[in-house]
Amino acid sequence: MIRPGILVAAAVVLAADAWMLWSAARNRSGSPTSVIELTERELRLVQVGKDSTALLLRFEFDRERFRKYSGKFEDGPGWFDKAKLEQVGFDCRRPPDDPASALRYRSMPDKEVFVVLEYKAAAAAGTESEGTGFRSRLSAVDVGLDPGALRRSYPETRRFLITRGLARLRILAEWDADRRSWRPGAYLRGTITDLLVNQVNVPRPHRAVLDGLQQTTEDYYRTGPDSGEPRYNVVLHYGRNFEPFVASCRLLSAGQQ
Repeated sequence: MIRPGILVAAAVVLAADAWMLWSAARNRSGSPTSVIELTERELRLVQVGKDSTALLLRFEFDRERFRKYSGKFEDGPGWFDKAKLEQVGFDCRRPPDDPASALRYRSMPDKEVFVVLEYKAAAAAGTESEGTGFRSRLSAVDVGLDPGALRRSYPETRRFLITRGLARLRILAEWDADRRSWRPGAYLRGTITDLLVNQVNVPRPHRAVLDGLQQTTEDYYRTGPDSGEPRYNVVLHYGRNFEPFVASCRLLSAGQQ
């Protein structure tokens, strides 16, 4: 006799599978919200378990760096300032210069937001620090809670993609070693810590292009040619759920990188 618990567990698994299939079908229905072509710089080939037949690409985007000169933060809050933090739901009423605020701000959990990522192609990458080598050319340029409003502000679907991510509030201040206290001028800024969908599966119809690559991106970049040029590019479509799926893959020759 089959135990009721086993039947319940089986029903839960079937329901979860059905929901995933429905969600995937819904995501792919209708016109894509973004169509963007990325290279290995932005979609890194990763190692999966030995027993897995999946081929996964992990997103890499250029996270903001905090520049320091002579021990001072010089870049300020940037575009993700206090007003933008409040816009996506962070409570920023306490003055950041108040020492009692630090613990409160640093204990705030991440918030789910819609992230606008801009892709700078090679011709628009600019200076060496912005675009050459193996550094990702995807960077966060805005966040919000209304994807429709964001798309109206960034209508170029092949340059700006909109997806779900996690935002974190940071409080930044300078430490005065002589006085053993924080100097005045603390400020708040936000950062994108990750994307909710940070990997994409390459389906079987497109696997043949990448199956012949012998190294993961990490291994290739560590042991490969000095130029570190990407080996492939991928066209992604973002569907109704703002989740990506692979539309095509191709290998790159030296002149196309």
